Parts: sequence; C-alpha cells; structure tokens
Amino acid sequence: MLVLLLMCMFSTASAQYKFVVDALRGDETNLYNYDPKWSDSWVHLGEAVGTLPNGTEVIIAQSDTVVKNAYFPSIRKDKEYEDDVIAVTYNGSQYLVCSRDLMLSPDDTSGKTDFINKKQSKHEGWAPWYYTYTPYILIFILLALATVLAATSHGGPFSALMVPLLLLAAIVIEVFGVYCLGTDMLWWVDKDQFPMGKVLLRLALFAVAIVMQIFSIRLYQNAMGDGARGELNVRRPIVWAIIGAGLMLGCIIFSLLFRKSFDPTQMFYVGAAMWGIAIVIGIISAAVQNIRAIGFLGGLAFTIFAIIYGVGFIVALTMLIIGIVNAFMEMIVTIGGGVLVLFIMSHFIPTRTYTENGVTYEVYEH
Repeated sequence: MLVLLLMCMFSTASAQYKFVVDALRGDETNLYNYDPKWSDSWVHLGEAVGTLPNGTEVIIAQSDTVVKNAYFPSIRKDKEYEDDVIAVTYNGSQYLVCSRDLMLSPDDTSGKTDFINKKQSKHEGWAPWYYTYTPYILIFILLALATVLAATSHGGPFSALMVPLLLLAAIVIEVFGVYCLGTDMLWWVDKDQFPMGKVLLRLALFAVAIVMQIFSIRLYQNAMGDGARGELNVRRPIVWAIIGAGLMLGCIIFSLLFRKSFDPTQMFYVGAAMWGIAIVIGIISAAVQNIRAIGFLGGLAFTIFAIIYGVGFIVALTMLIIGIVNAFMEMIVTIGGGVLVLFIMSHFIPTRTYTENGVTYEVYEH
C-alpha cells in the first residue's frame, strides 16, 4: 500500500502536458529566455531568442500550469506591452512563450482540459479565420460593391435585391467577428506589433469602410424611394432602441438611489421590459411608414434590413473608436493632461495684470 501511494505521488509530481503551437497572429511564436522568477512577479522578457513554427509540440510541466502576466518587447523603440506568458519545455530546454499561441495537443493523453484556453478558445471554429486578413478584405469589397451598385441604380429590382444582400453579408461578418474575438478583432491595428504607418493606413481604410456603409444605405434608400409614396424610414428603430436603453439605465440608477424601497433586480427587469417595448415601438412605427411607402413585403423587408444595418453600424463605429483610442492613447493622455494642467493653472496664475491709480490688479479665469 505504501509503495502504491509513493508511485501515485511520483506520478503526480512528474505529470506533464502536451501543447502545440498555434499562433493566432502569424505562422510562428517567439521563444524568450526562461526566468526562474517568472511565476512570482512580472517579468521583462527582453528580445526573443528563437521561434517555433505552428504545429510544433511543447511540454508544460504540472508545476508550470499557471498563466502569468509579462512585459513583451514592442516594435516601438524602448516600449513594452502586457500579455500572458507560460513556461514550456522544448528539446530539453525551458522557455517562456505567449500563452495565447498555444493549444492542447490532440496527442495529449493526460486527460487534462485546456487550462490555457479554458474561458474561450480562439483556436476553434471561425475564430482563427478572423486572425487572417481575408474577412476584412471581404468586408471592404462587399461594402464597395454595395456603394457602387446603390450609386448607379435607379431603384430597379436587381439593385433592390443585391444592395441589401451585399450590406447584410458585410454586417454579418463584422458582428460575428466581434462575437468570436471581441475587441481582439482589431489585432491588425496593434501598434506594438505593426509599424505605425501600417496602423494609420488600416485605420483610414476602416474609416472609409464605415463611410461606404453610411452612404450605401443612404443611396439605396434614395433609389428605393424614387417610386415610393412617401419617405422611407431607416432611423426610427435605432432612435427608439437608444431611448429604451436610456430608460433602462434610468431604472437601474433609480433603484441604486432608492435601494431600500426598490429591488435593483426587479428594476433591472422593468428597465429591460421598457427597452424591449421601445424597440418594438420603433420597429412597428418604421414598418408601418415603410409599408405605406413601397408596399407590404418591400416595406417590411426594408425595416428588418434597417435594424440589422443599425446594429452593424453601431458595432463598426464602436470598433473604429476603440482602434483610434488604442493607436493614439499616449497622445490623447498627453494632450488631455496638458489641457487639464492649463485649466487648473489658469485659476492660480493671473491671465493678465494691470495698474490703476497706483494699484496693481490681477485677473484670473473662473
């Protein structure tokens, strides 16, 4: 019995897991020198000492299964960025690698679950596709085709069908990408991994795509409205959705202010119901107006499309704003800090002084 217990203890102590390199943003991952202190505190990794191509198998010891934060070297001079790191063994030597570039190997026989990608694996399903340039080029092409077709059409049946289909395809790719990757969908404008020139060019193309998204629906709306009996409405569902969101937020704030009298959970459900009612009002009112303008099927289809378009536009605009903020964060902080300092100092340093009747006066801003 004692021998069996000792064997189990030895087996547990020497447990190891097989992982395979699957770099999401390229064809290989960098290797960094192993630092014995990596599990105790933040580590400055320094320059990479090698690379491993995708498909390479590495070993992770049981004692090294905790993912830690580290400072990775940026392509920007004397800059670093934060990411997760883990210790691996390759060819008998230990290294540190970016943990998101690893996934559990199909050949692993330990029975261990993927403890690196336990929350959401971005190595499965459609997520790896969004770490290529293909979906973003495809979105741009679809929007360009929709814009050209909407600008050259005159409300004919072909454009009436193709313009919304092209826009819908682009929007579905956008929204599903955010679902798969979240804000990491903006990996291609990461200033720590790409030169600033490329980042600016890609942000500019992103802005052009949003402009095309705006003008394509406008042009399409005008073309469809040429033979309409009234003005088509594309904004009302979005406006009512925003109103409903404001009502829901008001309910939440109200419940927090009067916590003793109103249950926050119940007020949340009340707010959610009000939001839902507002959305339904916006959809029905827009649908009625559009049906009167171009008939039942056309008006209903246009209203549904307008809703999907609104969601896609909000998502795309939000992602563009996040991308711009990430790219220019240091500049924004510097300018904002400078403005704040000037504002504060204006209350302590006189903006002008003058002397009258032998008395000096100082004028401050308020």
